Amino acid sequence: MVIIQNSRVSKLKALLIDDMSGMRANLRAQLHQLGIQDVAQAASATEALKAIAQQPAGRPFDLVLCDYNLGGSTNGQQLLEHVRSKKLLLPATVWFMVTAESSYDYVATASDYAPDDYLIKPFTATNLESRLMRHFERQDALEPAIKRMSVGDLEGAIAQFSKLTEAGSKFTMDALRLKARCLTSLNRHDEAKAVFAQALSIRQGVPWAELGFARALRDAGETEKAVTAVVAISAANPTLVGAYELLAEIHQARGEDAQALDALHKAESIVPSAKRSRAVAETAVRMGNMETATAAYAKVVASTRTSVTKNPYDNAALAQIYMDTGAPDKALEALKPVQREFANETGFQAIAAAVEARAYGETGDEEAAAAALERALELAKNADPEATLAVSKACFALGKDAEGERIITNAVRANHEDARLIAAAKKVLKDAGREEIAGRIVDAQVQEMLALTERALGLAKKAQLAEAQAIIAEAIAGLPNNVGVLVAAAQINLLFISQNGLDIEVATRVREYLARLDALAHGTERVVKMSAFFNELLLKARAEAVT
Repeated sequence: MVIIQNSRVSKLKALLIDDMSGMRANLRAQLHQLGIQDVAQAASATEALKAIAQQPAGRPFDLVLCDYNLGGSTNGQQLLEHVRSKKLLLPATVWFMVTAESSYDYVATASDYAPDDYLIKPFTATNLESRLMRHFERQDALEPAIKRMSVGDLEGAIAQFSKLTEAGSKFTMDALRLKARCLTSLNRHDEAKAVFAQALSIRQGVPWAELGFARALRDAGETEKAVTAVVAISAANPTLVGAYELLAEIHQARGEDAQALDALHKAESIVPSAKRSRAVAETAVRMGNMETATAAYAKVVASTRTSVTKNPYDNAALAQIYMDTGAPDKALEALKPVQREFANETGFQAIAAAVEARAYGETGDEEAAAAALERALELAKNADPEATLAVSKACFALGKDAEGERIITNAVRANHEDARLIAAAKKVLKDAGREEIAGRIVDAQVQEMLALTERALGLAKKAQLAEAQAIIAEAIAGLPNNVGVLVAAAQINLLFISQNGLDIEVATRVREYLARLDALAHGTERVVKMSAFFNELLLKARAEAVT
């Protein structure tokens, strides 16, 4: 029987995720009491992903009720992170995490991607309806500002959030949190600090505000104050994982890998996860601590073996460590569990073939090594740059130095602003005993690409836009995913529109460049500002067309 009549609630389409059939039946009954009839069910993370994938395009899920403990290798929080990071649901989909009171603190601490709310067992249909209505009320209050955020108008969003706080909205804390996020995206860290301080003046001890204030200190260059703040936060909240992760970031930025590793170990000990074990492994690799790296990657592989969050690159990383530590048999064994399942994952397959080539080379099977290297080189043509570095390493190991140099040169040209990739490329050369050529094939490529973009931008500033567009178009044709070149291309074409008015062909190019940048460098200041400027130009053009 329906005991609550609310048209907004009753129209929702819901997905229930719980490994216990009795609990799913109970939840379904509660939804029926709210008038919600369109309900799908899943007993595991795998079933949930199938249900999400089968959503009709015009009728997605509006509400997800997910138990934290799903009884398998993937819990509710891991599933949420996977779904949100892969954008498998609409941003407006409400996700409620269901958990027992005894585990609430643990679950809340683990939230890298926070659910919209938590439902503590046992709860009633009335409790659920109340939470939904509060969520909708908050959603309605924040919607005008969030819409501006979604189109890159961060200045407009900041103004909207300020209006809410000045009006004394009951959702002031939400508005302050999102306002601070916008300011941080614009690198206005002092203003972000002030917003976090304002939130703490309203409600002391709020973890997101304390951590946000510490991050703003770090981002504003006040590193020592940031460290002091984070240490104080972790002392007051010893189970707050985010504090240790922020501390690790600060140490890594200062080149203090040992301290970073210690902080990451603490985070992992509080809430173990594949993500945190992976961070431990990556830091240990940079330090050359292969024993710790091997153990951490092995833990990741073991914990995700039957999980929806399984990532073949973890197996690939473990295999490469085994190769570097002289264990080719273990390297090949590490690849086997995922090679067939991820047969279409080009980057992973390129790394796997490169590892096989090195392994067979070390065991004396020259024919198999040559065949594997040939396969790796073919796959490298369509693989991401980091994967191609593994192929270049195999080339050097098997005496194909010219091929190894070519691959590294192309990888650096395509990603000359990626400091992490540049460091990895230099490490490949160092490991191969070719450190002396790093300046020629790494640093020289970086300088060449910087000179190209500077030349094009320089011409644009001198109003020689046609020449600038021609130069940057040629660069884009050869380097379609180079972030620095894409940024320059977008800037030059935006300048053309601002000076000459809206041109459909140029605007189409800008839209394409910004879409690629959003995929490659989502949320970075340059991309956000250019997107906002592009929207301003479009709005201006529409207004002029009307008048």
